[in-house]
Amino acid sequence: VKPWVERPNWVRIAAAGDRSDVIEWTKEDRRRALALEISPEVFGINLYTMKQILDGDLWKPLWELFRSRIEKIDEIAEKEEFEIGGKRVIVVRYSSPGFYYPHRGKVASYYQEEYGYDVVIVEETPRVKLFTVSLRGNVNFFPLLEKAKSLGLAKGWGHPQAITLKTEDPETLEKEILEWLEDEGDSKGNPG
Repeated sequence: VKPWVERPNWVRIAAAGDRSDVIEWTKEDRRRALALEISPEVFGINLYTMKQILDGDLWKPLWELFRSRIEKIDEIAEKEEFEIGGKRVIVVRYSSPGFYYPHRGKVASYYQEEYGYDVVIVEETPRVKLFTVSLRGNVNFFPLLEKAKSLGLAKGWGHPQAITLKTEDPETLEKEILEWLEDEGDSKGNPG
């Protein structure tokens, strides 16, 4: 991804997606990137379409469609807020209504950027036994990823400020995440 961010603005945004560790973002950049989440559904996707969306104002109606989907998630989700280690944390739990919604990671990015949370945990109830938990935040999540794997609680992947975990036990995993955040705050000298 990194070599692409030196390119024209539309390529930079498209290549980075919503990876906050790759490029410096403006709020509009992030909105443009999240609007791309909806574009395949509306236009299909190819580089020409991407350029048209990001170079002009075509991203704006896609952004509004993305926001309307988030509003639906806001209606159906159970949300819990915490203050941990000096960080605003939210857990968002919902059951996918069965038709396309933005990916959990994009939902987490939206909550982080638009609502100002430091850490966002999104739990989407699966159609199968395996639960998916996505996290975004101003935190290096790799130690948490390794801890979850070592405890046999989850398998996962991602990058330092965004990980996705697959688990059969979301309640225990959530407890471990929150305890880890508490310890992370303490280890950095922040209030825990």
